[in-house]
Amino acid sequence: MDEVIADIAKVVKTDLNVVDANNQIIFGLDPLTVDIAAAQLIQLNPLTVKQLRLVSEDRGKKLEHIIEKLPIVPSSRL
Repeated sequence: MDEVIADIAKVVKTDLNVVDANNQIIFGLDPLTVDIAAAQLIQLNPLTVKQLRLVSEDRGKKLEHIIEKLPIVPSSRL
């Protein structure tokens, strides 16, 4: 299933990505970074989610590098 999700991510391009995680809304322009933030919010290590790793590899990037550079803006700052 992880491979199928990664393949879909190659084809389907979205304008806005919205996830409800623990009754908190996460939104962003990039589905990979939104999913990383959602995983972190539910206390799941994104490095253990195979589909996230596959999508990052399809982009030619390491998931660790994407996570390190991920800016998260708390809702109180919006």
